[in-house]
Amino acid sequence: MKKIKLQSQKDSLQKDYDKLSQVIAAGDTTEYKNYFKKINPQKAQELYESIMKEEKASADVKKYCAIYEKMDASAVAGIMEQMGSSKMALLIDTMKNLKKDTAGAILAEMKPEFAAKVSEQLAKEYNVGVSGTIQKK
Repeated sequence: MKKIKLQSQKDSLQKDYDKLSQVIAAGDTTEYKNYFKKINPQKAQELYESIMKEEKASADVKKYCAIYEKMDASAVAGIMEQMGSSKMALLIDTMKNLKKDTAGAILAEMKPEFAAKVSEQLAKEYNVGVSGTIQKK
């Protein structure tokens, strides 16, 4: 009888784990929160707060980047060059969140030396150039 109960619990946990894996793969934060609420209400609350902060930050980044999306690429390039290497983290976060065409146009308008620095940092962010990440054709 005890063995049957343990097997039932194991099956239930496996089912929950499989569902959680699907939720994570789909990026469904609501279901993820519900899963933790079922298992651990305190953890669910922490997770919910974290998700809300992340969503707010993401919305703020989009608003910030929208300013640059509407500007001329050469003007943005000049602003970023003025910000310089000391603000590289901000520049990289901005470039990562711009439309790829916009980011490319901005890079094209930068002085080659500065564009190279920005490109190098972007490559690190995207793990490009790390052994085994680029496939040769």
